[in-house]
Amino acid sequence: MSDPNAIQLLDCARVQSLEATAITDHQIVIAPMATSQLCSQTADAKEVLEITDASLRQKQILKIAHRQVTCPPTSPDTDDVCASQHMAISRAVSSAVPLPLNFGCVIPGVFRSSYPQAQDLAYLSQLKLKTIVTLVQKDLPEGFQEFIDGNGITHKIFDMVGTKKAEIPLGLMRSIMEIIADRRYHPLLIHCNHGKHRTGCVVGVYRKWSGWDTASVVAEYHKFAAPKARDSDVKYLNEFKLASLKHVMMTERQPYGITQFSFLTMVAAISLVVWLLTLYSSHNESST
Repeated sequence: MSDPNAIQLLDCARVQSLEATAITDHQIVIAPMATSQLCSQTADAKEVLEITDASLRQKQILKIAHRQVTCPPTSPDTDDVCASQHMAISRAVSSAVPLPLNFGCVIPGVFRSSYPQAQDLAYLSQLKLKTIVTLVQKDLPEGFQEFIDGNGITHKIFDMVGTKKAEIPLGLMRSIMEIIADRRYHPLLIHCNHGKHRTGCVVGVYRKWSGWDTASVVAEYHKFAAPKARDSDVKYLNEFKLASLKHVMMTERQPYGITQFSFLTMVAAISLVVWLLTLYSSHNESST
């Protein structure tokens, strides 16, 4: 089985991570693959960017694009996890703008990175972000607030203590997951300082929620956190219980914000009103 964390250079169907660059007319067609795992790592992208010769770069793009990715055995059989159609790329990269450090695509419409700096904003503008989830409270880098305001981006800031100092509070993780799981916030970027530990834990929990097995979740965490992976983070990911996210799962299934309980309550109330009106009408008829 192919590594479930392998990147495809098509960046979630459109080569979003590199499409701000010059292109060629070469078309690449790849086999069906898991849409939730197209771009989990940037190793291949960096590999291409380091190639200066255009012809060699093109060969490497072809090599990467023809790698087939399969879903982890524990992934649910849904359209979000395993796409059944072929995907095509009509753009191949010949030169590229720099990517943010530790950048990666979690699923189509959800990205991760280190804290965006001024040099990263030109690239990030290509993602057409609706939301940025910041996992650290600090002064914003130069130009970041202007970038957010100018692009109409919703900025969600969570003051998460470094995972080396304390375990992530369950309520905080639930709040973050409610945003990530809601497609109305997509395209969305998650980041902390270096895109390793806090971001790694959040993405890891999202992966478990999406159906990844724990071994694959931990393997992806190590790829982004290396060489500074933390045992405390690995322990957190291993021990995190999906039952803690029942509310998030219900919210995801009810995209308009109506939970199953609220819906049933509303139906019961309407039924009661209809019954009372019928009873009142029958009483009036018998009285006359």
